[in-house]
Amino acid sequence: MDQQLANLDDYKATVDVLIKKHQPSRSLAYACCDQHAAAKPSAPAIIHEMQDGRTRIYSFLDLRRLSIRFGHVLEAQGIKPGDRVALFLGQGAELPIAMIACWRIGAIPVPIATVFAGPGLEHRLAHSACKGVVTEGVCANAVQDYLDKTGAGLTLWLTDGTAANARSFWSDIEVASESAQWPEYGGSTPAFIIYTSGTTGKAKGAVHTHAGWLRGAPCIAMMHGDLGMEGDKAWGPAEWTWIAGFSGLLLGFLYAGSPVVAWKMPNPFDPGLVLDFLSRKEVRNTVLTPTMVRKMRTASHQPKLSLRSLCSLGEPLTPDLYDYLKNTLGVTAAESYGLTECAPVTVLHTGFMPEGFGSLGLPVPLAEMKVVDEDGQQIADGEIGEIAVSQNHPMTFSGYWDAPEATKEKLRNGWLHTGDLGYRDDRGLFWYSGRNDDMIKSSGYRIGPTEIEARVATHAAVDTVAVVGLPDKTRGQVVSAVIKLKAGFVPSEELSNSIIAYCKETLERHEYPRRIEFMDDIPITVTGKVMRKVVKESFLAKG
Repeated sequence: MDQQLANLDDYKATVDVLIKKHQPSRSLAYACCDQHAAAKPSAPAIIHEMQDGRTRIYSFLDLRRLSIRFGHVLEAQGIKPGDRVALFLGQGAELPIAMIACWRIGAIPVPIATVFAGPGLEHRLAHSACKGVVTEGVCANAVQDYLDKTGAGLTLWLTDGTAANARSFWSDIEVASESAQWPEYGGSTPAFIIYTSGTTGKAKGAVHTHAGWLRGAPCIAMMHGDLGMEGDKAWGPAEWTWIAGFSGLLLGFLYAGSPVVAWKMPNPFDPGLVLDFLSRKEVRNTVLTPTMVRKMRTASHQPKLSLRSLCSLGEPLTPDLYDYLKNTLGVTAAESYGLTECAPVTVLHTGFMPEGFGSLGLPVPLAEMKVVDEDGQQIADGEIGEIAVSQNHPMTFSGYWDAPEATKEKLRNGWLHTGDLGYRDDRGLFWYSGRNDDMIKSSGYRIGPTEIEARVATHAAVDTVAVVGLPDKTRGQVVSAVIKLKAGFVPSEELSNSIIAYCKETLERHEYPRRIEFMDDIPITVTGKVMRKVVKESFLAKG
């Protein structure tokens, strides 16, 4: 699919093509595994780059056989249709094997990122009432701590290493049957529960169904300019337990019959290592955050890459990062906006709408969006309100697990209320202004931080920025840019004035930051988003 098309008519035509091409399938087990195992059994599904440097390739037929075997293993331990099984795993073949096994027997996989330990993990396991956990040796202690505290009666499988009362994932698979004997679970059956990050309260489990994801496949295709293209091979740094890695990469490319590369990237993010890996494995498709791209640009060696598609998410790409991707890495980036409850919602391909740069883009196929006021009424183009997505969008979650009141608050009158503020322009493009709780109220204006951050971030001295509202006796709140400087720059009044003057060149009079603060480091989430709330609270605590 050509990403260099020129106008909105081309975009609409492409949407129609993708909807016709990607028709709903029977079930995720069939769509992501069995159909390919029958049509091209030896084709690679998972290319697992292991920690010792060896590479293990799992074909679609391997994926089918191993997931059938683990389905029997789950049943032997009492896992029944509707039971939840936590996948507390980094990237590796074990996650899709266990995931598809759950689908085969009607169980519900619950992906959990390995960054969670202690309360974060305990809440997810307890709230979903998991009957089983599949994890790796380095994470075993966190699960054992949970079991010791709660006495929960669940089965623990380890993909490597040993632990008390834990079963071996691979040893159990080795002796299990390869005979498939289950009805096919699809339709409105829950396909997975994936928890929100918990930045605005207790993490909530968003339930997604087989039918919803399969009907929404054109939405995933739009992120990459289509799926199933010749030579496609996908990898992204994020764990497959986050919605972008799980749905937008792992499921999307397995559904298309394209291989997905598994590699547990060293922590912290090493831009040179990532660039080398992308080059060496000839990765064609990836998902990154602007924070990652910003670090990759600083690498001393910029190898030749084979990228066909790169989808950026988490925050807007700045023009300099977009140019770096296009001119140095040779890929025209798309940008996507979504949330755990519904992803993707919009996609920006600047080939379709060059003047849309900096926006969220246009709604993905089958999605309807509007901007509403506090009463849920649609407001005029150009006015800032809450972004709402129709529940008819196939990727919209069916509700929060065991949280009916939270579900009612999120899904109202047929619309998913995102909690994100923005506006729609007269061309139909949506623009992001910030979270409800990120809005700055200064001198009677409601000001979103996103566009201000995008401007500040392009100043030569700025590495990372968070724009927040800090208390001010005159204005109520003052627009404040909290900045981590690049190496070689030091905080000074002169530099602060330079940054303010730079912002005045393009920002409105009420928008530009009047206060500049410096921090040695600015906290970001594991998915690359600046934690404005944490930054703001650190300054409020100082008084």
